Amino acid sequence: MRLSGRIEALTARVACRPAAGPAPPKPDWTRDRAAFLALVTEALRERMAARLDEPYGQDSEALSSWVGAPFARWVPAPAPGYRLPEALVRWVLEPPRPFWFGHHCGSCGLAVPLVLVPASDPRPLADLRAFPTCPACGGRTSHAANDRPDAPESRQ
Repeated sequence: MRLSGRIEALTARVACRPAAGPAPPKPDWTRDRAAFLALVTEALRERMAARLDEPYGQDSEALSSWVGAPFARWVPAPAPGYRLPEALVRWVLEPPRPFWFGHHCGSCGLAVPLVLVPASDPRPLADLRAFPTCPACGGRTSHAANDRPDAPESRQ
């Protein structure tokens, strides 16, 4: 069978498969945004709301991912009255470079940013971590901490 015939056969088989289950619920941006802004100190809440409402830009995806998941998946909902560290919020409001939320604290699970540096950057950074230690609890941050607390990489 020729390649085009194999592709057609695979396409037909995949199209006939039933869905594995109900589609996951779509994120509710309005609800997530309101819950996230409640975590921001009152002094910075208006600035953060304005930043979230900006047109699509370089940091938009990072901000929207932080709104949807400000903590690692193993962290229970924060206690009423919990506020994100001001140092972290201020850094995100005025980042020195583009960023994404690629690290979490191995102790408390807070999402923290990593700086994006293109390979052609004339000013490369030795450390891409905006916060090598958690601004909330002082724990070590790592990529692995998103999946499990106290990941070995976060204790180095």
